[in-house]
Amino acid sequence: MNKRISTTAGIIAIIILAVIVIGGVFAYRYYRPEDLADKCKDSDDGLNYFTKGYVENPDTVSLSYNRSKKINFVDKVEDECLRKLNPGESTPVHFYSLEHPDGEKETYERTNCSGNSCYVKEAFCGSKHIETKIYQCSNGCKDGACIR
Repeated sequence: MNKRISTTAGIIAIIILAVIVIGGVFAYRYYRPEDLADKCKDSDDGLNYFTKGYVENPDTVSLSYNRSKKINFVDKVEDECLRKLNPGESTPVHFYSLEHPDGEKETYERTNCSGNSCYVKEAFCGSKHIETKIYQCSNGCKDGACIR
């Protein structure tokens, strides 16, 4: 009986060690900030709020969370239009949530929009990973770009 428990514990220890080693290789492969500047491609050349674009970097990964709390690994992020939701407004199916360092949360609907609640989420190459910036569009937003 003790031999069987010992063998099972040994197998579990090997599996745990393998997961740690593979996880370390995965983390190193996908989070190398020194490679980002060379491989990151921004189709609209940086913070360009009036042109729809995307940022792509095959050697880094950003995390995207969907409504069912599943994590998606993405290496391409597109610019998109967002309508800021009012407090108490129900969360739509397609939404984007942002939490500020002070704990304040903002929720946006992913849709073309106009008016004071209209923004674009602009993707760009950051120093360590793909980053996004929320920018208010004074004349509305359509297809991932502010309207001039």
